[in-house]
Amino acid sequence: MKLPDSLELHGPRLKFVNGAHSNFQEIQKILNDEITMQYLQFLMRKNEGGWTLDPLIERHQKRREKQAEGVGLFFDVYEIATSRFVGTAGFPSLELDHRRGEFGLILNRNFWRNGFGTQCHLIGLSYAFETLNLNRVEFLTSIKNTPLRKFYDKVGIAQESIRKQYYLENGGFVDFVVYATFQREWETLKTKLSARGQ
Repeated sequence: MKLPDSLELHGPRLKFVNGAHSNFQEIQKILNDEITMQYLQFLMRKNEGGWTLDPLIERHQKRREKQAEGVGLFFDVYEIATSRFVGTAGFPSLELDHRRGEFGLILNRNFWRNGFGTQCHLIGLSYAFETLNLNRVEFLTSIKNTPLRKFYDKVGIAQESIRKQYYLENGGFVDFVVYATFQREWETLKTKLSARGQ
C-alpha cells in the first residue's frame, strides 16, 4: 500500500493536516518550550541552542522522504473552530507489510487537559486500523510521563515492556515504556476514546 502524498483527517474538534508544507514557526515554539517538552528533553537540541528554522525544514524533508517510502506519516494538528495550531501527531514508524506502526503526538501545553490528546489518539488510531488496516499500534513514552501513562491505563491500552536507559537526557539515561493496542481491541477502545474526547 502506498501512502498518499498529502492527507487531511478530521475529528469533531481537530483536523490532522499532512502535506509538503508545515507550520514551522509554531513547531519551533513547541519544541523549544521546557514545559511542553518536559518528558521529551532529548528532542530539544539544547547543545545546539534549541530548534531554529533550518533544522526544522530539514527534519520535515526527512519526514516527507519516510512518507514517500511508506515507513512514516506525520501531521500538523489544528483546532477546527479557530484554526489554531495545536501540535503535531503521527506515525514515526510504519511497517505496512507486517501491519504495525508507532503513534505519537506533541501538543502545545496551552491545549492540555481539554480532550485534545484523546481526540488525537482517536483520529490517528481510526486511520491506523480502519484505513491502513494495521494490526498493532505501539506508543513509547518516558517512564516519568505519569499523565500519559494514566491515560493509557484508563482507556485500556496495555503496557508491554520497559526499555531500560533508552534515551540520554541531560547527562543521564531515561527508561521508556512501551504500550500497545491491537486491531481486535479497536472497537472497544474507539468507544472509550469517543466518550472521553467529546
